[in-house]
Amino acid sequence: MKFNPIRRILYTDKGEIIGKLDCPYKVSFTESPEPVNDNICSICNKEIVDTNGYDDEALLQLSKSINLCLKVDSAQPNLRVLYIQ
Repeated sequence: MKFNPIRRILYTDKGEIIGKLDCPYKVSFTESPEPVNDNICSICNKEIVDTNGYDDEALLQLSKSINLCLKVDSAQPNLRVLYIQ
């Protein structure tokens, strides 16, 4: 998995876009409210998915099937951070 923090886009290793990390409420995970139930955000009611531990294909399929918020930690072992425009 690859993450471009400049564009805030999460990609598979093959370059497919998994999702854009762009909260319309401008909530970051360091200041986010506690999830209500089953990792549901109490502000937007979307499912919060921690990308750590997912492989590219599973996360890509999940992002296509449900409306979700992605949580990414730049230090997670399944992620490469790319600082490109």
